[in-house]
Amino acid sequence: MSNGPILTMRRARQLEAVHRAITMGLGVAADHLSSFVGKPITIEAPRLGLCAVDHLVECALGSAFDLAPERDAESVMTGIYLGVTGDVEGHFLMLLTPDDARALVAPLIAELDPPADKREDLIHSAQGEVGNITASGLLNALADATKLRIGPSCPAVVTDMAGAILEMPLLDIAQVADEALYIETNITMDAFATTGALALIPRPEGLDALIRALTATEARGGKRV
Repeated sequence: MSNGPILTMRRARQLEAVHRAITMGLGVAADHLSSFVGKPITIEAPRLGLCAVDHLVECALGSAFDLAPERDAESVMTGIYLGVTGDVEGHFLMLLTPDDARALVAPLIAELDPPADKREDLIHSAQGEVGNITASGLLNALADATKLRIGPSCPAVVTDMAGAILEMPLLDIAQVADEALYIETNITMDAFATTGALALIPRPEGLDALIRALTATEARGGKRV
């Protein structure tokens, strides 16, 4: 594992526009999540960067903006995965510890009070909707800001080793892409707080299209996102 920072920060100025759009989208997602789970939720994205694809597991397991995290690809995590379709194609992944993924939907599960034999299925379904709401808020904000067509597929939820969760999107993208957009997130709900990871892994032409469209809008003096 690397002994130093594992994010590349090329095109940092262009990424500021991406960061603004994502911050707006996550704010909308937090409002929708609050309604969904029945508790006020905030999601902040203090930092983002372009993570080398071959370091994506390391990025997703901790704060990649400092030093590489101590955990490795065998750490068990809960991943909520969605495909990204439209003018930007690729993958979206929300990665949380299993305990945090359950804590996020605990208020909803407590309110619904399902029978014991239905409880795990309901938790799994609710976690998928958390990922769907988060991805939709983020992707809709990028679509609105760029006028590109960008949308998510249906979510899939898996609890497994981090390396195994990331294997499918990496196998698809590694031959054509060098970088993924890694987003560090702070999620709070009452006394609950956690640092999670979002990864947007577009095909190279999709990432370039996003950056070009956002920076062009700002250069024309359009709405800042």
